Amino acid sequence: MSCQLPQAKVSVQAKVGLSLPALIDLLEDLLKECRKAKNQGLDIKTAVSILRDRSRVQTAT
Repeated sequence: MSCQLPQAKVSVQAKVGLSLPALIDLLEDLLKECRKAKNQGLDIKTAVSILRDRSRVQTAT
């Protein structure tokens, strides 16, 4: 799924089909993680790397 916004294009890939409520939950989780990273003083590149690493660990288990 890809959404064009005035300031950016946002893309989401899911292993299964997404409903609108599921997309909202996913984006809320992402926003929470981004706020946590911001509060920790992380830059976006580091935050993305952390999220990617966590995803790999969760997928492996």
